[in-house]
Amino acid sequence: MRSLLLTILIAVPAAAASFDCAKARTVAERLICSTPELSKADEAMAIAYRRAIATAAKLAIPERTSLKDNQVSWLKDRLGKCPDVSCLKSAYRYRIETLRFYARAAIRPPNRTAPTGTYDNAHFQVRIMRLGNGNVKCEVQASGSEHLMINTVQSVPEGGDGMVWNDFDGGCKVTFRFAGREMTLTQEYDCTSYFGAGVSVGGSYILSNSSIPLFEYP
Repeated sequence: MRSLLLTILIAVPAAAASFDCAKARTVAERLICSTPELSKADEAMAIAYRRAIATAAKLAIPERTSLKDNQVSWLKDRLGKCPDVSCLKSAYRYRIETLRFYARAAIRPPNRTAPTGTYDNAHFQVRIMRLGNGNVKCEVQASGSEHLMINTVQSVPEGGDGMVWNDFDGGCKVTFRFAGREMTLTQEYDCTSYFGAGVSVGGSYILSNSSIPLFEYP
């Protein structure tokens, strides 16, 4: 995976796969090189990454660094651990969507009602991005898990200090409140079908990274 990491980070133009297949060592790299569909997906991902980096470069140095770090982690922990073609196809599909969304939507608007960034507590992580139309993209995920609890785009009243998420039937409600580097989630009603029996995402969260986040499922 080292050859793939280096190629992605220095953004070398690609012909098929985005890295030198003669140097492929890992199972994932060999599958990518031997499967035309995966080679094309790898090239598409490299292009999406370069465009996302170009977007981040217009914002601030921390944004570019955060995006690079996130890409390295994804290559090692998600792509590098795929044991077969099916896993790699799925990983590439979602990552390309994530990078394209970042390149399209990443902005730093003034007076953000919902502070853009990543918030954490001991059990969950919340990723928030203020969009150009004033809405907020939000994901809530269990720490150390691929299970997504909430994936939504919400409107936030100007001058407000939070937002409310409801399911379609009104059976689950989560209120987000922001105060400096802290965020408080309040959960109401029955959310079993979303979070599981006895699970609550309510509580206090701390801003762990103020850079624009990359979403698992944009």
